[in-house]
Amino acid sequence: MLNIYLVLSVETSMKADAFVVMVRFLRSHGQLKQVMIKQVQELPKLAEEWVLTLEERYALFTECAKHLMDDGDSTFAFRLYFEAAMLVDVVKGTAKSDKHVTTATGLITSAIKSPAIMNFQEVLQLTIVQELKTKSVAMFNLLQLYTQGEMSSFKKGFEAEKKNFEAQGITADEALLKRQYMQICELKEGQQLSYDELAKMIGVAVDDIEEWIVEASIHGIMTAKIDQFGRQLTIKSTMLCEVKKEQLLAIKDKVSAWKDRFQRIHSILVHQPELEKTD
Repeated sequence: MLNIYLVLSVETSMKADAFVVMVRFLRSHGQLKQVMIKQVQELPKLAEEWVLTLEERYALFTECAKHLMDDGDSTFAFRLYFEAAMLVDVVKGTAKSDKHVTTATGLITSAIKSPAIMNFQEVLQLTIVQELKTKSVAMFNLLQLYTQGEMSSFKKGFEAEKKNFEAQGITADEALLKRQYMQICELKEGQQLSYDELAKMIGVAVDDIEEWIVEASIHGIMTAKIDQFGRQLTIKSTMLCEVKKEQLLAIKDKVSAWKDRFQRIHSILVHQPELEKTD
């Protein structure tokens, strides 16, 4: 299987097909992490030179993202889903598709599950996510819960959408912890909070707040100076994992290059029969 993949030219979509077959095979046997997880995580870069239509590239990213999610790697699954979503954004006038609903659902689910994604504004702006307003209102509502209101309103909204969360395999603890972490990431450097204030902000019992702070620090959500005697903390830094404007532009440029390259090759192939007749 590997030998076939290695000998295939980057000029054929079979290269991508072989890659997906290997990912699917390894995932089904529980060996994806042990054998080729790095290659899957770096797929956008690895596949830069592969000659694929936009539809083929979209399918490649979403298929591998699904396998990463099944393997418990929500962070890199999100990145592949995001790359696929950007393909739709770059090509204006792309027809709406039921496949977009599946991709948008995977994108949102992986964002909620991933401990490294804390800002959902870029996700909300994507075309395939906006399409959910009419194609999957329930899924769009899940995302909006994380972008609107305080913790108290989130809890009310969560109860109303609880079944939708569960349908995507998101537990109540995962959903709540994600919103708590996002709330922390909105704090400013140097900001001081008492244990009581922090507990009220994120909806945690005061007796549990010190343990919560330690766990959040271990997960890299924040760094803080803790005053146990005074029962307060000072924020040093917080993690705000978002796709910066420069990164968005870089992705768009890369996708545009893929599109231009495919169009040039397609133009050559279209005129090939005429050249043969002339000869």
